[in-house]
Amino acid sequence: MRHDETRPLPSKVRRARAAAVAAAALLVQPALSAAPAGAALPPSTTPTVSADVLPTVQVNGVVWAQTVVGNTVYATGEFTSARPAGAPAGTGEVPRRNILAYDVRTGALIPSWAPTLNAKGLVVTASPDGRRIYVGGNFTEVSGTTHNRVVALDAATGAVVTSFRAGVNYRVRAIAAVGSTVYIGGAFASANNRARARLAAFRASDGGLLDWAPSADQEVFAMVAPAGGGKLVVGGRFATLNGQQNRGTGALDLTSGATLPWPANATVYDYGPDAAVYSLSTDGTRVFGTGYKFGGTGNLENAFAADAATGNLLWVNGCAGDTYSSSPLGGVLYTVGHAHNCSMIGGHPETDPRTFQRAQAFTVSPPAGQRNSHGTFAGRPAAQILQWLPDPAVGTYTGQNQAAWSVAAGGSYVVLGGEFPTVNGTRQQGLVRFAVRPVAPNDQGPREAVATPTLTSPGPGRVTATVRAGWDRDDRTLRYELLRAGTSANPVATASVNSAWWDRPTVALTDPAAPAGAQTYRVRVRDAWGNVVTSPAATIAVAAAAAPGAPAVEAPAVEAPALEAPVVAPPAPGATRPPAAARPHNPWRGRVSPVVGASRRPFAPFGGEARFSEGLVVEVTRTEPVWLAGRGPGEVAGPGVAVVVELRNRSADPVDLAGITVNAAQRDGRPADASDAAPASRPTGVLQPGATASGTWAFGVARRGEALSLEITSVSSADVVRIR
Repeated sequence: MRHDETRPLPSKVRRARAAAVAAAALLVQPALSAAPAGAALPPSTTPTVSADVLPTVQVNGVVWAQTVVGNTVYATGEFTSARPAGAPAGTGEVPRRNILAYDVRTGALIPSWAPTLNAKGLVVTASPDGRRIYVGGNFTEVSGTTHNRVVALDAATGAVVTSFRAGVNYRVRAIAAVGSTVYIGGAFASANNRARARLAAFRASDGGLLDWAPSADQEVFAMVAPAGGGKLVVGGRFATLNGQQNRGTGALDLTSGATLPWPANATVYDYGPDAAVYSLSTDGTRVFGTGYKFGGTGNLENAFAADAATGNLLWVNGCAGDTYSSSPLGGVLYTVGHAHNCSMIGGHPETDPRTFQRAQAFTVSPPAGQRNSHGTFAGRPAAQILQWLPDPAVGTYTGQNQAAWSVAAGGSYVVLGGEFPTVNGTRQQGLVRFAVRPVAPNDQGPREAVATPTLTSPGPGRVTATVRAGWDRDDRTLRYELLRAGTSANPVATASVNSAWWDRPTVALTDPAAPAGAQTYRVRVRDAWGNVVTSPAATIAVAAAAAPGAPAVEAPAVEAPALEAPVVAPPAPGATRPPAAARPHNPWRGRVSPVVGASRRPFAPFGGEARFSEGLVVEVTRTEPVWLAGRGPGEVAGPGVAVVVELRNRSADPVDLAGITVNAAQRDGRPADASDAAPASRPTGVLQPGATASGTWAFGVARRGEALSLEITSVSSADVVRIR
């Protein structure tokens, strides 16, 4: 997607994925989502930096590129001043013209390092020994002296290295310093007054042009040279290198400039006027790339990894939403962009309005079995999304509705640069730091106010408290504690639950020994760093425990969906559950995915009752033609049918409403397209014995008025109920 056609960050639309986390006296109740059926949000086992916003110098424009060298961050872009962390615009500003340096440990501007560029800087990198800083961009003067679009600066003082006299005739976007050679890429046609087609190499000693002269047919945006590999990997919007097809990425010999094999570009590619591989980074054994597309000459909008030695594709993330930059640190790949759909790799789904996660973290290697579930790269290995979810806000400087444009990492820190005015709601314009856990304050705790728990008493001496899970920007697993009045030091039930902003299951905690009478409960939520939120109190009347010899009341051992609002009645007073031996065996109990390959019940007519063997009754009470709007991948705007289904639980067991699946076939047998668009409104929660719920399912069809036949399944049954 073109970066200038996104919308500002809307309120997040949560669509929790089905999840099941069992513990003592715990039910985790999953909601509808775009994740593969049966998938639960996995733990985030690879540690990331924290999501705490660390105070950092600010700028009054946009930062396009950064690099971390030791304890110093060098940043370049388009700005005229810098000011202290947290200061409003116009307060405490000092001149800085398109480039600055700050201490990564404190975030403070380095006052003595103050070169100037007369136009934007687009790329900054260091020499192998860290003593020089190379900068490229659109500028023609640096600190008052002529330097055409590429310059070397002293890393300690900011002084121009006057012996380095390289120059090109047009924009520079990429620089790689390898040994005694400086390689550059961009949109230029000449270097040091000699023809060069967007790629050139110079002696580091004096900027003299070398004979290395490969060609790219369109602009080069990025380059990286994995240590010891003898190759330069380049990225951009080119279709060919040295006249040979290399779409968006390719590899070149560091000495001769000859094209080397880079098989990854046969599968992952962005090239042409409306697509490009924007960035490349490496951890030495892997090369990571990010890109964008708007049109038919690209297929990548997130990140990929290729083997640095062979160029073979290792993994690719099929997320939708352009990605501008990446940087690895400690086994984690950090990226920035505007991802709005990562459902194919277990992340946030497409929402309407769109929800953008503008900074992300992934494992550098895919866990066993981790693959794209659908989309362009279906079946291919994918990285795992980790729990690092900072929120840089959309800026206004570029008019492109973006936040961060650059990410860099080094030592104990990850740094972002861009045009964001705030991060996590904290004033922090253009630059921000994040630190590894031992360095960070670790103040990011459970988010979203924990609602007053919904209390039910499934039997004498038992109370179940139900709340929707919270989430944490940098901790996927949170601990939930049920507190009965007077027991805050020793919770009566606990559980650990995985969640993210897009996957917030409903959690139920059961007090197995509640005293008779009025009892008051709260739910307390903790992260691993001691941050705590506690819900308001709720009170319930508890019946006395049964007399000795009376039949025990067993808590329902089911999983239920997110309880957005109570939609069902509680069980009748005194109702008990039949002994296990009397109930039909249900092999799908506890699974989230719809049952497949089960026994098919005879067709029932529309308007008549259809029954599952266990006693759940289904009736279609109304159908009507509708016009459906497309909401996301795979959905098409057009005619549809809305089907209102009533569910009556005449069984002895609770029914998981999230486990009810309704499929439809058209007259010619083709499947109708299920849609989440209005008027679809599916029931949520737990349908207790004796209770009734209804919902609306919507299906796209070939023509208005199309007749449908339905197949309905439940995770609580082995049957397939059919209606026509």
